[in-house]
Amino acid sequence: MAMTIAYVVNEVSFNYNDEIYRNDGDGGQPHKIYLDENEVKEAVLKLNAQKFDGLEVWNYCYDISEISNLERKEIDTELNKIIGQANMDSLTIPEGLSLAKLKKIASIFDKLVFYCVHEVEVID
Repeated sequence: MAMTIAYVVNEVSFNYNDEIYRNDGDGGQPHKIYLDENEVKEAVLKLNAQKFDGLEVWNYCYDISEISNLERKEIDTELNKIIGQANMDSLTIPEGLSLAKLKKIASIFDKLVFYCVHEVEVID
């Protein structure tokens, strides 16, 4: 029997705890299946980036270190390069940014993931 690797893109589930949204840790719900590793990587980057369009970042953390590996000053610097004046006290990502800018923003908040990939073996 031949085996093929399939890549299942799961949409991560979040629950609201009366203060912020938290990843519920269940691995998410299947969204789409890919057979090409490069295609799935690009798809997940795009899907995650698109979630940042109009996103209120503080709704997903108590402290910025929960959603980014960067220090706050580094985040401010990077966001100012991308969207101009950024106010980290009430940060809402502007709506309508280009996909390229949204990908850069998603890379800043690298711990805040809305889609993830799981590899599975499929018997041909």
